[in-house]
Amino acid sequence: NKEISQVDKGLFREEEETELFIACIKTEEKIKGQLKNKEYGKLLLSLKNFGEIIDRFFDAVLVMDKDEKISQNRVSLVRKAAALYYHIADFSKIVIEG
Repeated sequence: NKEISQVDKGLFREEEETELFIACIKTEEKIKGQLKNKEYGKLLLSLKNFGEIIDRFFDAVLVMDKDEKISQNRVSLVRKAAALYYHIADFSKIVIEG
């Protein structure tokens, strides 16, 4: 897994940043329990619902802001969100040929 920098909530400028941050925390708690209980169908549904929050974030927020601190904080938030998917698989290892 890539190193995830600390996310600074004080640098949030858009409500979608806060929404994604809170969803990261809640979803991580939920999927850890689902993994422990081998509730894989529920886990996939949790990640699907989480994906909808990620979509809203990218629709509303320009990650690469002019302010370097805000930009880096948003990148850290995106990495935090992406890390949740590594609980079930490392999707970067998928090879597509052709």
